Amino acid sequence: MTELRFTIPGPPVPKGRPKFRVFMMRGHPKVSTYTPAETVEAEKLVRLAARNVKPRTLLAGPLSVALVFVIERPAYHAKLKVLPTWCDKLPDIDNYIKLVLDALKGYLFENDGQIARMPDAVKIYGDNPRTEVTIRTLTEDEAPGSESSLSLFKT
Repeated sequence: MTELRFTIPGPPVPKGRPKFRVFMMRGHPKVSTYTPAETVEAEKLVRLAARNVKPRTLLAGPLSVALVFVIERPAYHAKLKVLPTWCDKLPDIDNYIKLVLDALKGYLFENDGQIARMPDAVKIYGDNPRTEVTIRTLTEDEAPGSESSLSLFKT
């Protein structure tokens, strides 16, 4: 089993929606699609943070990914007696997840289709904004229905 852990410093960035540009070419309208600059820069930062754990070859087989997105507390939290832990505000957690996985595709693993398990993806408030990433290879012993994994599915 291989396990990679790293932290992406700074506020988590959600994946931006693709942008479209319409232009004329030889008298006909054409549309081009591009990724927002903020998304491109954030994906570079993810790969930069992962450079110290990058394996010689891409991770193969099924993977488990755990992500913790620590969001900076808003100013109004200073007035609260009890500070909330869970961040239930926009952007959606799936947009944060998408940016990290897309940035690591082809860098740590071949394709995000390899991700067979996500035991944790949390979005919480904290004083030190960051994203904590754990990626590990899965073994057949951890598959649903195997003796060692049954506890994961009990309620």
